[in-house]
Amino acid sequence: MFYNPCANAIEIAGIGSGYSKTFAGGGQSAWNNTSVSACGYYCYGGERVYSFTAPTTGIYSIQVTSASGYVDYMWKAGICNSTGWECIDDISVPGKYGSMSWTAGTTYYILLDDENTTAGSHTFYINEPEIAGIWLGTTNSNWHTASNWTAGIIPDASIDVVIPGGTTYQPLFKALMQNVTTFCLRMAPP
Repeated sequence: MFYNPCANAIEIAGIGSGYSKTFAGGGQSAWNNTSVSACGYYCYGGERVYSFTAPTTGIYSIQVTSASGYVDYMWKAGICNSTGWECIDDISVPGKYGSMSWTAGTTYYILLDDENTTAGSHTFYINEPEIAGIWLGTTNSNWHTASNWTAGIIPDASIDVVIPGGTTYQPLFKALMQNVTTFCLRMAPP
């Protein structure tokens, strides 16, 4: 009998530590035991699939609060099956991992796959997303420098922009405005 980890996906109903999940590793694997996982390792222990619907668009990460043994963390959107996973990281210690650009209303699957058959556990939750479009101005005045923006995303026409006062550098608009056909600027009261 073949075990399908997608058949019993556990829902993660929100973001933050109040929605922590604990993965009990060990046991036998259904996937990634005859070829390497998306993280590049064989995973002989059991796996568990979680589902999460993003409440807002942004850059998400996983917070691991306890870890015993190596577990490959992976994610994907669309249909839950054994192929097409993206590696978040090969994790053996607590910390913040991943930088996944997820869209509001889309359901994502998170796969935890134990690298060995020895019992161990990991506890994790999904962090609040970083929202794209807020000017940080930490590197220079160039609009097109990713490190000047939250989530490292240079805004396009689909992203509303916020430029707060008091940053080290303010953006220069001259070069930016060369090919602009529509521009709307809203100022917040001081």
